[in-house]
Amino acid sequence: MIERAERARALRQVPAFAALGDEELRGLLACLRWRELAAGEALYRQGEPGDRLAILAAGALVATVALARGGDCELGRVAPGGIVGEMVCLDPAPRSATVVATEPSVVAELGRDGLTGLRLGAPRAYAAVMRAVLEIVGRRLRELDDRIDLELGGAPTEARAPAPPAPAAGPAGDAAPPRPHRDGCRGLLDRIQGGS
Repeated sequence: MIERAERARALRQVPAFAALGDEELRGLLACLRWRELAAGEALYRQGEPGDRLAILAAGALVATVALARGGDCELGRVAPGGIVGEMVCLDPAPRSATVVATEPSVVAELGRDGLTGLRLGAPRAYAAVMRAVLEIVGRRLRELDDRIDLELGGAPTEARAPAPPAPAAGPAGDAAPPRPHRDGCRGLLDRIQGGS
């Protein structure tokens, strides 16, 4: 297990916690449960109840999801300073992926009770945790939007050009305004609902 001083350094690897003062960091440390994982050991399993997030202090993790047709699909890898299981802060639904250590690893877990204690005892640290969670969720939603857009034949968010201006109506002013081009999730929803 990593020593107390190393634990604080490990938390400072998380960009959201880097600016916390010593007192806030101590408040966060008091709410964490530290856990060692052997290579190949699961931190979380897809479908099990979610009640805590984890911050990777040392080692490496991989997240996979079981496919309906069999086999697994790798979702991503986590390096030290990364956070996994963050959806527990927003939705206590079952785990959507399996997370396994790819080498001996150390994680700091923050359960729902610890999150409540953090909110009451160290509100700046609580705000940092929630900000980190929302940034992760926002990034994943953008990635999902881009994947949907690519499946529909569009361009990823970064490559999208501004929409051209709408053509002017004819002399009689009776031209119907064009439907706006929609990308990603909005485009998929429009297609499902029969839009353009």
